[in-house]
Amino acid sequence: IAAVRDVTPNIEIGRVRTRLSHSTIYPLIPGKLYIAFHPSQQFTLNEIKRRSDLFFFSTDLHERYVPFCKDFGPVSCGIMSRFVPYVRSKETHPCLRGRPLVYYTDMDERNQANAAV
Repeated sequence: IAAVRDVTPNIEIGRVRTRLSHSTIYPLIPGKLYIAFHPSQQFTLNEIKRRSDLFFFSTDLHERYVPFCKDFGPVSCGIMSRFVPYVRSKETHPCLRGRPLVYYTDMDERNQANAAV
């Protein structure tokens, strides 16, 4: 897949910080599953038109989290148990066989973290 690159995190004191780009598709399972972060719906539509070799999909499951206090994430096992079959249904759909899948979310850091889990 063109425009896919490895991301090396910048290390800060006690934290790992990665600068994510909306123009990059990041590999989760190379050749099969990727993640991307889109700044707007228009950007997503443009990417879908531009990259017809990929299948872009999303859901709001990564945004569903009931905070314990002032935290946000990670998502619960219940959400994960719904998300995995959702992704598997895309992976095994006859029209999408062999086509790389790109799960996308917005640029909100909380949603990025939960979507990447």
